[in-house]
Amino acid sequence: MIKIAPPFKGCKPNNLTQGFSQEHQANDYASFYGDILVAPFNCKVISIVKEESLETNEDFKRGFGIRMQSTEDPTLSCTYHHCQGFFPVEVGDYVDRGKPVAFEGNSGFVMAGGQVITVDIGKVPP
Repeated sequence: MIKIAPPFKGCKPNNLTQGFSQEHQANDYASFYGDILVAPFNCKVISIVKEESLETNEDFKRGFGIRMQSTEDPTLSCTYHHCQGFFPVEVGDYVDRGKPVAFEGNSGFVMAGGQVITVDIGKVPP
């Protein structure tokens, strides 16, 4: 079963730009660059993909990201791709639902308005 949890505060159903399908096994949401992405449930950070860990073409297409596993239901996990290249958490951290885990970016293969967006290499906001 797939559960959908809002990836950022204030996320509404109309922020969903592309839903889950056989061809696209993810949900895409429109938000603003730099928006704080939050834990969708109480979780443990399982992995983080930063610039130094991009190795394959698939890694580059997905960009920087974070994978979390529920501490209440170990069969439930969530991954955020296309993040900025820095994270306020580390692998192994336990994070409460709604707490920051990443920042909205445009890393990897990202399109907006029919145009491919250039890759973000993890600029730290001021």
